[in-house]
Amino acid sequence: IIGVVFGGLAAIITSLSFGGSVFGGLFSGLCTIIFGVIGVRISCELIILSFNIYGKLREIAENTAVK
Repeated sequence: IIGVVFGGLAAIITSLSFGGSVFGGLFSGLCTIIFGVIGVRISCELIILSFNIYGKLREIAENTAVK
């Protein structure tokens, strides 16, 4: 998340320092921050989901094992 925020701030600062359009730089930087944080959250949730699925499959395998 810190990297996403720094990347967005870098986009804003770069566009302002190199004479780019102020609106374009602010817009791209804010979009990078907003959608980047959302993307990080989604990827973390998918990782958690995969571990939960693995745990449930392991329980099913243990419960259906022939004793």
